[in-house]
Amino acid sequence: MKYLLVGIFSVLLCAIIFAPASLIKQGFEANTTIRMTNVRGSLWHGSAKLGLPGSGQTAELGDLEWNFAPRGLLSLCITYDIHVRSGTDQFDGRVCRATKNVRIEGDLRLHSTNLNRVLKKYDINLSGVLELDALLLVFDPAVRLEGGLPQIADISAQMHWSGGPVQYRLSGINYALGLPALEGDLSFENNKTYMRVFEQGTSGITRGPNAQIALILGNLDQKGWVSVGITKKFTKLLNQPWPGSEPDHAVVLEVQEKLL
Repeated sequence: MKYLLVGIFSVLLCAIIFAPASLIKQGFEANTTIRMTNVRGSLWHGSAKLGLPGSGQTAELGDLEWNFAPRGLLSLCITYDIHVRSGTDQFDGRVCRATKNVRIEGDLRLHSTNLNRVLKKYDINLSGVLELDALLLVFDPAVRLEGGLPQIADISAQMHWSGGPVQYRLSGINYALGLPALEGDLSFENNKTYMRVFEQGTSGITRGPNAQIALILGNLDQKGWVSVGITKKFTKLLNQPWPGSEPDHAVVLEVQEKLL
């Protein structure tokens, strides 16, 4: 009997230690719309390629590496340290699967090359690097939006853009100029994700010409509708000052689109 128990324990231990990476793939794809290919390694350490299914083909998101982090068990959360690379873009952080939600934390760095693939449809071309520091994303995988994405329960981040040359097209006319470094934040309130963008270095200044005034304001609701507005102060930075008598903090142009 003693040898039987030792044998059973040994088999279970080997099954756990050598658990295949395909288990990660199953859990990952069950909780997100992202797909994993070229999966290698084990449940504890491995790698894969990430892709986002689209119309006709899958868009490559980068290479993923994961390492099991046992410290998460102290908070009853299955935790992995993850690293995602796609050229010069990268994400370093951790993902935690709790009883009722999934929590992602880390730092994200995006080069303008990939950003411009998204902005191209709006006739905007940026340079530089966008960084999201202390990014927190919490979602409930059991609740899905219309597009199949999980519903956001919380989000926050500090944003920094390095500034530089910008090209855009407005009313059939092409414009090119240089913008200063910008900073901002993401927050979540009343089931909406909010974004604010300011000129870098104005934080905490409440008066005078360098007072902190939002340049861009945006929000994303749980139905996938995104709204982005620019203030009168931002039109001045674009060398296209708004002619009205509104104060600098007033939103003078706003667009809305079904994003998800």
